[in-house]
Amino acid sequence: MSNLYQRTLSLAGINVEGLSVEDLRSLVRAILDAKIHGICFGPYIEGQGPGAPLDSAQIRERLAIIQPCVRWVRTLAGWTTASNGRGIDPWNATEELQARYYKELMEWTTSENILTFVFEAFDEPWKGSHDPLEPEKHWGLFTVDRTPKLAMQELYTERLPVLQADDLTASADR
Repeated sequence: MSNLYQRTLSLAGINVEGLSVEDLRSLVRAILDAKIHGICFGPYIEGQGPGAPLDSAQIRERLAIIQPCVRWVRTLAGWTTASNGRGIDPWNATEELQARYYKELMEWTTSENILTFVFEAFDEPWKGSHDPLEPEKHWGLFTVDRTPKLAMQELYTERLPVLQADDLTASADR
């Protein structure tokens, strides 16, 4: 176990030095039985961090540690649709990728019966820096004016803008 994990758990008054996976499972059960319901748990293994490539096998392996002890709830699932390149490559922040992410996420969580909360309903242009392409501003499934992004267009067709004949003519002239 890394020093970071040991320091974090020691701040909570928990000594995890030398604990096996079974001991950790027992510890998680004891914490839950004590009515402590929040556990922050990431898919990374020691030496990895944000941006490290992850595959489904690694995520499933990490989830297997706590799965016998808790009903899994996925929170803050999301995909940004714009980026200025700080932390998230712009090519990786599109409505097409957001739609694919949500489609695959919902298929997986439905098949595994995992309750999931998505983040965020609407874009929030006031968040982050003054840069309009700040990723923090663009996590919504809908734009700030409540227009559905690609991931939600099939469910909310009545909210899509109606194109007028003049709009089509103007687009063709460009």
